Amino acid sequence: MSIITIITTSALLIAGTPSQLPNTKLLTDSIAKPTVKQDDYTFRDGFIGIHFASQHALSSSLKDSNRCNAGFNLQLMSRNLLPASPFGGYVGFDWGMQFYGKGNKTNVQLNTNSGDSGWTRLSTFSMDFFARGHIEYARYKLIPYVNFFAGPRFYSTNQKVQSYIPLANTESSDLINAATSMSFMTGAGAGLRWRVSDAVSLDARFDWMSGSNAKIVDLDKSTFNGLSYNLVKKSVTPEYYQVKFGILFNLGDDENYEPANTTQTTYREPYYIYTQPTYQYFDSSTNSWKETPMCPCNCDSSGKKISPTNIRRVTPKAPIRKYESSEENETQPQNRPPAGSGSSPVPAGKGAFPGIKPAGSGGKAKS
Repeated sequence: MSIITIITTSALLIAGTPSQLPNTKLLTDSIAKPTVKQDDYTFRDGFIGIHFASQHALSSSLKDSNRCNAGFNLQLMSRNLLPASPFGGYVGFDWGMQFYGKGNKTNVQLNTNSGDSGWTRLSTFSMDFFARGHIEYARYKLIPYVNFFAGPRFYSTNQKVQSYIPLANTESSDLINAATSMSFMTGAGAGLRWRVSDAVSLDARFDWMSGSNAKIVDLDKSTFNGLSYNLVKKSVTPEYYQVKFGILFNLGDDENYEPANTTQTTYREPYYIYTQPTYQYFDSSTNSWKETPMCPCNCDSSGKKISPTNIRRVTPKAPIRKYESSEENETQPQNRPPAGSGSSPVPAGKGAFPGIKPAGSGGKAKS
């Protein structure tokens, strides 16, 4: 769009109709950016969440010696995918672990030359790899939301062996995987987040989930024969609810967005308004200097060719800036008086300082 505007402006100048040339806006960025409003507290560039989770089994077959399980989740979510303010929609990845407690310790004789004694027991944990979606209504700082998720959960049972006293020639403890199984989980949740600041929100959530059938180790019924274990597995359909508390971190910032009390609906980068250059000449009939638009052909308004000695100065008006910017005006006209005309040319890219005329402005042009 900027190229078309420049070509149109050049054509009008060549046609010799500068008086009909309107002020031309040259935009450096024609892409509008969304406006921040007080009723929009979404995460525009995504967020990271860290949660502590307390998990409770809903099936009696899942309840062994540990009735309540605890764990954590790390959540990485996308930018807001819903353009309609104040709604926010995100998709992302959720990785988490749940710990299901430990079985009872069993005394064992370690296989060492000195016959050291120790203990062994079983423990179970699970690891989640979920895809997650999140929809919220972010009109106020206390923001309700719902989410949904799906993915595999891997159950793993480990055997830990440890000596009662430190061993000199071997490790004092060892961890061995005893069993692994997988269940595909689906679930949904609802919660509230409180936007403490632009960067941080506090979060409370309730999740429900269920999964496909899996075989997990019963920690209460499994036994040991020395260091060898006799695992008792049970077939279960996982079903849980979770209560989660955490912190959400905003991945972006709002510095490039308009404040809520602006009268504009969009924000654009700074732009400049082009004004036609003028020249001054001395009118002997009024005994004063007059200013008139400069024609592209170096002639006055009547079409008479202007001699360089009659040109006192060429002064492009200072650019009008809608927003403050450190960029130089690249649309300044290039027609300036030739060397030796009795005046100093205006430096390229800068307009004359308002209220100050160049040296020699009170004298007459040489004939």
